[in-house]
Amino acid sequence: PGLEAPIISLDPKFLTSSQANEHFMNETQRVFNETISYTETLQHQMTKSGEASTKLIQEAGDAFSQSANRISQDTIQTTQQTMEGSRRAIETAVEQIAQKTHDEINTQIKHLDEAMTRELNNALNELGSALATIANKLVDKYEESARRGQS
Repeated sequence: PGLEAPIISLDPKFLTSSQANEHFMNETQRVFNETISYTETLQHQMTKSGEASTKLIQEAGDAFSQSANRISQDTIQTTQQTMEGSRRAIETAVEQIAQKTHDEINTQIKHLDEAMTRELNNALNELGSALATIANKLVDKYEESARRGQS
């Protein structure tokens, strides 16, 4: 409510000075009382508004904190999952490399074994041929010696 006109309209021409003073004092007191009332109402409304604002700010802060925590937890979980996936991929790659290396080494050992077998067979064949040649020469010399001894 705004400031209202006095309920009784008095014509100042007909008032005595004491009546005018009393009327002035009454009106001043009424305006003062209304001002106090409006001030108290405004103070009450501002207090309620401040409390509501504080509550809204607190709720927004809580919501932000919860959201940040949720995002942080999601990020940690995603990072852990990514790291676990990377670890598994690395393990698989290492296993594949180890298996390939194993297979290559076995292949090289097999080729080396085959080559050594061929070389050993060649050496034994050559040794056998050399022994046969030596044996033939010994037989020839023995026969020649035996023929000379008979003659």
